[in-house]
Amino acid sequence: MKKYIYIFLISVIVLIVGLTAYKIYADSQKPAAERKIERFGVLTASPERRTMTDVREFTGTLRADSSFALASKVGGRLQQITVSLGNPIEPGQLIAQIDDTEYLQAVEQSQADLAMGKAQVTEAEVALEQAKREYDRNERLRAGNVYSESQLETAYTTLQSKQAILSMRKAEVDKLQAILDNAETRLADTRVMAEWDSGTRYVGERFVDAGTLLAANESIITVIDIDKLIAEINVVERDYPKLTMGHETQITTDAYPGQIFTGNISYISQILNTTTRQAAVRIDIPNSDLKLKPGMFIRVKIEFGRRENVQAIPREAVVKRNDVTGVFMFNGATGQADFLPVETGVISESYIEILSPELRGRVITLGNHRLTDQAYVVDSDFDKHMQQDAAASKQAMNAEKQQ
Repeated sequence: MKKYIYIFLISVIVLIVGLTAYKIYADSQKPAAERKIERFGVLTASPERRTMTDVREFTGTLRADSSFALASKVGGRLQQITVSLGNPIEPGQLIAQIDDTEYLQAVEQSQADLAMGKAQVTEAEVALEQAKREYDRNERLRAGNVYSESQLETAYTTLQSKQAILSMRKAEVDKLQAILDNAETRLADTRVMAEWDSGTRYVGERFVDAGTLLAANESIITVIDIDKLIAEINVVERDYPKLTMGHETQITTDAYPGQIFTGNISYISQILNTTTRQAAVRIDIPNSDLKLKPGMFIRVKIEFGRRENVQAIPREAVVKRNDVTGVFMFNGATGQADFLPVETGVISESYIEILSPELRGRVITLGNHRLTDQAYVVDSDFDKHMQQDAAASKQAMNAEKQQ
């Protein structure tokens, strides 16, 4: 009994396989129009004549035009600090005061030492004058043979000794004057001042508070100039030859959505990094209203060129097949997508220039990622596009008649 069941099942399977094979063969013999064809839904667009701008976008970070640490030249207890974080600083303004007690004492001691040294110079001058008179008297007496030669030589030696003592006293006074000048300078250095010629600057950082015991050359604040800011970007080798000094740029930042700031290229590196093949470019950005701040992340757009009345299509219409750049053209007569290699030019945010060939018809913009050459497609907006094209043609014809 089981034997007959097996034979029956095998017969059924053979029959199903045979019917399937026959259906496939029959379908293959039908005309192409009668076959069941898979069609992909797509969207299309017509090429346009547009003005295209060659714009590149770069990113960077703002920094102050100048930034430096202001420090005390002398050590001591910080008696007073007059500025806080973000405060403006004017030229000649007092920033901090170091306790000057010891430095004032040093000045007074140096003044006393100098006074004593000057008194010793006066004493040496008197002694020298007396030695000169004694030598002159001995010289006259020697001429009259009253004094001996040895007595004259003794007077001359005394004169030279007094001259040497005076020179030594004067040198000591010069030394004491230098010590006093240094003490006065150190006393003046207890007042930390804004020592620049012009322009308002700002406190970027504050490191210490009043009462801190400072070491010499220890930083008190950081001073920044933000009336003009600097942005540094890196430009790839392809774009490097297009850069020019003074080239205007557009800057945007997340802090001010929709607002555009301008800057100009002020420096172009003469070398490219051997690892990244990029060159550093500096952009100066006016900031008189102080909206922009150092440390902000920015995007920089640079327009390298502009082309008028060129053939352009939406960027998404351009695809690659087997490393060939091209577009799929919608063939309304066959309902197929024909792959057409193209040469591209300027690329903007939404459009791409087609240098060649001249496109005639509609390009597929959506759904083309699934297509192969001569795939069957359905333009979802075909009727709408046909109406638009007909209206455009009619409008063009009317315009020609009126002319």
